[in-house]
Amino acid sequence: MVQLRDGRIWMLARTKHQPFESFSADNGATWTMPRQAATVQNINSRFFLRRLGSGRILLVKNGSPFERLAQRTHLSAWLSEDEGQTWQGGLLLDERGAVSYPDGFEAPDGLIHILYDWNRHTDAEILLAKFREDDVLAGKLVSPDARLRMLANKATGPKPEKLPNGIELPLPWPPPFLDPASTEPMPVPYLKYTPRVVPIDVGRQLFVDDFLIQKSTLTRTFHQAGKFAGNPVFKPETEDEISRAACVYLGHGGIFFDPRDGLFNLFYVGGWRGALKMATSPDLRAWSRPGLLPGQGNTLLDRRVDDNALWLDLDAPPAQRLKLLECHRGKLPEGVPEGGHYLYTSADGTAWSPGTRAGQAGDYCSFFFNPFRNKWCFSIKRDNARGRVRYYFESGDFRQGVDWDQAVYWTGADRLDLPEPEGSYHPAAHGHGCQLYSLNAVAYESLMVGVHYIHRGPDNQTCQKAQMPKLTDLELGFSRDGFHWNRPDRRGFIRGSRAEGAWDRAYLHGATGVFVIHDDQLVFPYTGFSGIAADGARGMYSGASIGLAMLRRDGFASMDAGAEPGTLTTRPVRFTGEFLFVNVAAAQGRLTVEVLDEQSQPIPGFTAADCLPIGQDSTREAVRWRGGDSLGSLAGRPVRFRFTLVGGSLYAFWVSGSKRGESGGYVAGGGPAFSGSRDK
Repeated sequence: MVQLRDGRIWMLARTKHQPFESFSADNGATWTMPRQAATVQNINSRFFLRRLGSGRILLVKNGSPFERLAQRTHLSAWLSEDEGQTWQGGLLLDERGAVSYPDGFEAPDGLIHILYDWNRHTDAEILLAKFREDDVLAGKLVSPDARLRMLANKATGPKPEKLPNGIELPLPWPPPFLDPASTEPMPVPYLKYTPRVVPIDVGRQLFVDDFLIQKSTLTRTFHQAGKFAGNPVFKPETEDEISRAACVYLGHGGIFFDPRDGLFNLFYVGGWRGALKMATSPDLRAWSRPGLLPGQGNTLLDRRVDDNALWLDLDAPPAQRLKLLECHRGKLPEGVPEGGHYLYTSADGTAWSPGTRAGQAGDYCSFFFNPFRNKWCFSIKRDNARGRVRYYFESGDFRQGVDWDQAVYWTGADRLDLPEPEGSYHPAAHGHGCQLYSLNAVAYESLMVGVHYIHRGPDNQTCQKAQMPKLTDLELGFSRDGFHWNRPDRRGFIRGSRAEGAWDRAYLHGATGVFVIHDDQLVFPYTGFSGIAADGARGMYSGASIGLAMLRRDGFASMDAGAEPGTLTTRPVRFTGEFLFVNVAAAQGRLTVEVLDEQSQPIPGFTAADCLPIGQDSTREAVRWRGGDSLGSLAGRPVRFRFTLVGGSLYAFWVSGSKRGESGGYVAGGGPAFSGSRDK
């Protein structure tokens, strides 16, 4: 603000668009209706306005007063002789990018001091410019005591980690202050404080939350997985599987596609608390039990441990492709000096490294890899007054430096997890409430997908007495930082049938790796317990088989339109690719896309009128305009996409560097269409 010569106060305010101005003639008691500033344009960034001793007004901003730059560059100083009606001079203080937030003062001798920051999140420098009015009017330094770009301060402490999607992780990380006693849903900071511009170079961009959405009139629908009609696809067949309560179960095991042999690998437990085994399949329907070593069959390890989790790491050195977590609570295997959880690696499962102790915890712990940060993340089961909850620990190395004593509280069931309705299962289930039995996660495209095992009771003693399995349903959460989970749909992604005699009546388990991709579908193997063994014997842990549940590619959530057109406009995004693709179901409708500049104005050549309408049902459909399909001219600059849809569903969009449409994103447990862990 500055006071004008006529006594009014002139207030110039930053907005998301152009600066606005307002005037007060009564010393700030009342103000005129704000309007766009008549003589000053600027990017959405701070500027500096000050009356100087000479009577002139000084303005410091990005670029000239007559332009709104696309980025925070070219910090410059300007002077006005006529109360801000016109501007003179133009001294360039710093031409680099990421220069912003000028502030300053005029010394008694007329020397102007301006402080500003440069690359606050990386170089983190505060710089000082000293100059006089003559320098501004000349457009260059002419005063002997003028200096530019002098270092005033530099942050040297830890800097927030910035993810590929633009999210900055707060310090300390991982957050140590979540309350284990709270029943409130987990806060998700990045949905409240989104990046100003979202980079979208990694993966398909899904609509599971509002992270990418500026505004929309479309309706979001969350989708549940459909159970395969031929379930179960894998049942107990061998003597040890049948004799140990007729069980084959994941717990957590693993599901991955191995490009080396072109087969899906299923890691499972044969028989209740039996050996760790492997099965293979070309299509997820027909499974074989391969012979691994003479006399060993398909057994990887026969240590009869409590639980395990196994990861096929396609990017690891050959000797470390398989990574295993084992829980040792009872009789300890040879070479294991004390109880706890141990970490192992192997080239092929026939020989294993010595175990490294991770720490002590409850059974049924697991782990996953977060490739956006190159961290191994451990999902650690502990109990508190609310029952089973999860703690978190991360490490850059799978085995070295892992210390679960340093884990932080992570998450548990919350007040939105509804208890089992009365009359739908055992009478004691309703009063049991909800607990978080386990949490597996995997990277898919541009985010992490987490399977939350919601335990709805009854307790173990009740189930043992009733000779029936306890009830767990598999529900999804989504995370863009690998720690904070948004859980928007609590209906159950895969639910136990509850029906007496059903193979998946209750006690559902997912897998490490979570899901794979086959025939353009996401396929989720899951264990179900019937509570009835092959000989008719009943028990809490009897009669386990493995089935499949399917979902359309990217099909966790869709943005839908009916007969009336609806629109979705993204937040500002930035990309380096060239070709826009969508996953859309619009066989009976129409989708058009236009590209907007930072002021939300359509860019010529990429307007809705230029777009060739899409009327297909396709999980990978190229968007084209009459002038061509290349967005190369827009690469690197912030733009918005505006989708207009009628009679259809939009699942995802992405910008590819190839006309084939590879997303560069992660592909969960993999699939035959991919040679590695990414769609490349």
